[in-house]
Amino acid sequence: MSAQEAAPSAEREKTFGSISVRVLDGGGIEIIRKGASGRGKTLRQVMWHPEQIEAAWIAASSRRGTDARDQSSALRWALDEIANG
Repeated sequence: MSAQEAAPSAEREKTFGSISVRVLDGGGIEIIRKGASGRGKTLRQVMWHPEQIEAAWIAASSRRGTDARDQSSALRWALDEIANG
């Protein structure tokens, strides 16, 4: 994937705790979970299909904890942004 393909549209990026999400051109998203200093690495995931994003949102919504709540909020926001495109 080229940098141009992954470039986010203006103003379509938001952070929820340690989770950042960007809506990409073409309806996909890039979600980044920042690792704590010395306690884990930063994880990056790209999802291109609304069904995949919705499945990840459902899974995150069923988990407990701050990280799960942040991920659920980020994915829900991304789904709303894509729907309102």
